[in-house]
Amino acid sequence: MIRKRRKIMKRFLCAVLLVALLVACLPIHTSLATVDDPVESDNVFKYSYTSVIESYLLKNEDGTFTRLEHDDGTLVRETYNESFELLSSTVMELELPYFSGFYEGSEHYFIAFDDSNPDEDDQKEVIRLVCYSKSWQRLGAASLRGVQAVCAAYAGSFRMTELNGNIYAETGRLMYETPDGLNHQSNLFFYAEIADMCDEDQTCEAKQIHAGYVSHSFNQFVIADGERLLTLDHGDAYPRAAVIQEYVWNEFGNLYVIAEAYVMDFYGELGDNATGAELGAFDCSSTSYITAGISVVQDGTVEPYGQRNIFLGITPKERLTSEATDIRWVTNYAPDADITVGIPYMVKINADKFLLMWMEDDMLRYVFIDGNGNLLGEIYSASAMLSDCVPIVHEKRLYWYVTDHSKPLFFTLSLEEPSKVEHSVLAYEVMLVNDYGEPKEQSFRVVYDQPYDLPEAEGAKKYQHFKGWYTQPAYGYEEGELVTAQTLVTSFQPHTLYAHWEIENHEHVHDFVRSELATCTAPQFDIYVCKYCHDQVYRTQGAPSGHSWDKGVITADPENEAVREKIMTCTQCGETKSLILHTDGKCSGGLNCVSGIFYDAPATGNWAHAGIDYAVFYGLFNGVSNDSFAPQTSMTRAMLVTVLWRYEGSPQEGKNTFSDVKDGQWYTQAIAWAAENEIVGGVGNGKFAPDATVTREQLATILYRYCASKGLDVSKRAELSSFPDAGKVGSWAKEAVSWAVAEGVISGVQNGSKVYLQPQGSATRAQVATILMRCIENIL
Repeated sequence: MIRKRRKIMKRFLCAVLLVALLVACLPIHTSLATVDDPVESDNVFKYSYTSVIESYLLKNEDGTFTRLEHDDGTLVRETYNESFELLSSTVMELELPYFSGFYEGSEHYFIAFDDSNPDEDDQKEVIRLVCYSKSWQRLGAASLRGVQAVCAAYAGSFRMTELNGNIYAETGRLMYETPDGLNHQSNLFFYAEIADMCDEDQTCEAKQIHAGYVSHSFNQFVIADGERLLTLDHGDAYPRAAVIQEYVWNEFGNLYVIAEAYVMDFYGELGDNATGAELGAFDCSSTSYITAGISVVQDGTVEPYGQRNIFLGITPKERLTSEATDIRWVTNYAPDADITVGIPYMVKINADKFLLMWMEDDMLRYVFIDGNGNLLGEIYSASAMLSDCVPIVHEKRLYWYVTDHSKPLFFTLSLEEPSKVEHSVLAYEVMLVNDYGEPKEQSFRVVYDQPYDLPEAEGAKKYQHFKGWYTQPAYGYEEGELVTAQTLVTSFQPHTLYAHWEIENHEHVHDFVRSELATCTAPQFDIYVCKYCHDQVYRTQGAPSGHSWDKGVITADPENEAVREKIMTCTQCGETKSLILHTDGKCSGGLNCVSGIFYDAPATGNWAHAGIDYAVFYGLFNGVSNDSFAPQTSMTRAMLVTVLWRYEGSPQEGKNTFSDVKDGQWYTQAIAWAAENEIVGGVGNGKFAPDATVTREQLATILYRYCASKGLDVSKRAELSSFPDAGKVGSWAKEAVSWAVAEGVISGVQNGSKVYLQPQGSATRAQVATILMRCIENIL
């Protein structure tokens, strides 16, 4: 597949949410194991000044190479021969949840792991530095605890060096919360005694170095130069500069900063993460300390994300000061140029010769420099890539490897013939799809950086002429890139190429291909495709199936008990909808109004609106259709009893004894239950009259008996004489109606200036909904 231009990873934004950064991660204890094939990973263009290095290449005494890489929670160690054929592979244990870095010492290997500390526990192990022999036997470890860090190895690198029996490490950290409510970021410098780390019986304690604080430190380097110990930090606050600091031991056994030099001051406000610069390397020659990086012009004339150039900072050893430091630009692109210049590597060849390497758009660029930062000859270009694997030097050659969701591709650069960059063989299968022609797939083997040597597509149909192989299907939104037999393979992994065809003008002949079933929101449709091209016709069949909502989950508003929410989920497609219930009559309508789906529901503010919302919200009873509630329609006796039965949980007790209630009807079991519990007694002569409309005094009586059957206090009474039609209440219903008025379940019907009970009046669906709401909310 043709590689499109890839841009170097943009700088890390430190102002991310702390919560997301402190997500707990369980330690991964992977037992040692071997695998047959190289592990696939993705380290191409991964080198970033705000993240740890995860890929390493080592040259062993027996002539083999070791690849050590952490990727997605797995730390793998692989051995290759000089032809880069895999010999063995071992998965190593992550001793803490996160990998921090690796260092090859003179006699030992060191691997660092870290852990988050969201509880700000001073005894929490936040970094563990493990010591191994050169045969990879674990010898011991040193732990760093607390150190004011909620996240160690945060927003920076993790680099190490050794000096006088100590291993020193410089990284970043996110600190404990300060009184201003923020978690500030800074550098973290510490050391451990190597001899103590080699004690297998115990883990020794590493020691923090408190000197040399840098606020918002986004890249950290530490080197040993003879007896001198130096660090380089990229700070954007205190200081807002790239700063070199030299440390010495004082008479009290503490390290302190004896000298410092600002290599480059960064333009902008203190604490602004956007400095327009990124550091890539720090090393020493016989005369100078050399810093390599990329930067915009630091005078405010170029935006931080504007055109960047490669620079070298040269600080003389005998004058470690800001004034003595000289900046030299290796590239000099204009501020309005649009060239992607990557963070440089600087590989030390000897005491006074280095190779500076960086990516420039899709090309590798490199140049030799001397110990004072002078360019030695031309700047070379090669069709190669860099990753976060730092190139290593061995016998006048440089070695590194790159992965791109693939197995590793190893590169070699000859120091004697610097224009010559070679790589290992990386071969894989490519699938060819004969798109518009006869449906056919075939695969063939390709080799990275070699021509595709593609065949022509076969099986052309009428009106078709082969156009070529492309990286995207012919019927896609993008045509993709043309791949010819001479095109070099630049992908690292298996991929697919698609035949494209020139199609003559013709009359479409559409054949049925398949049907797409209806969804909740889309109708069923049939798809027809032209037999000579990919022209498609869609023919609608039927209507959408509509949502099928579940019963939903109801929650109460903790600040207002009159407001409740129901979240319902469609059992077919998973879509959700929310209904808001206001039992205080303060519903304002809108999409979340429960009765909003009914065209005949009373408007908000109407006495019945809240009751209808309540009945539908809790499923006491629904509309008479999908879009009608029929609020003024009278409710039947069977309907009312069924509502109470559902509210009770649909119990299966009782036997039907009424001659006019047929078995198997939707209301049969409800009426049997109500009779069993003496909630209803029928209308006489062994009949129930299920289809008769329920009167208001019957409604009061049924509710009264229902509450009594549940053992509730029904002794409350009200004087009915204030109602003009009180005398019309049946003697059998007076007690129940008196109770209903006293409890506020029934409040009467306004007619002119007077309020009537209307005991023999039919109870409408709207009235029943409102009365049930009052009864349930106030009594049940």
